[in-house]
Amino acid sequence: MFWGTHSEGFKFLESKVRGSAEIQRRIGNIRKVSIPLLGQYHEKFADSDRKVKMTVTAAGDRGSVTVRAVMQKKNGVWNITESYIGDQQIDLNRN
Repeated sequence: MFWGTHSEGFKFLESKVRGSAEIQRRIGNIRKVSIPLLGQYHEKFADSDRKVKMTVTAAGDRGSVTVRAVMQKKNGVWNITESYIGDQQIDLNRN
């Protein structure tokens, strides 16, 4: 998913994952955030607005987690509308 990792949506989600205290508590210092080979990446465009569904893996000093997220860009502002680790919902909008 080379193109997905260079997308604006991925860069936004990566910054939120890296800044998440909850994810850092689980896996330690985050070393890498990537889109798994069989991960989900879907992006819809409507004018300048976007909706992105994405799965990323965050690898840290003490393990890794898979994060599923739905993000929306409206009027130039990104927001995460849903985010999960497994079946547990997490809030990536706050750091």
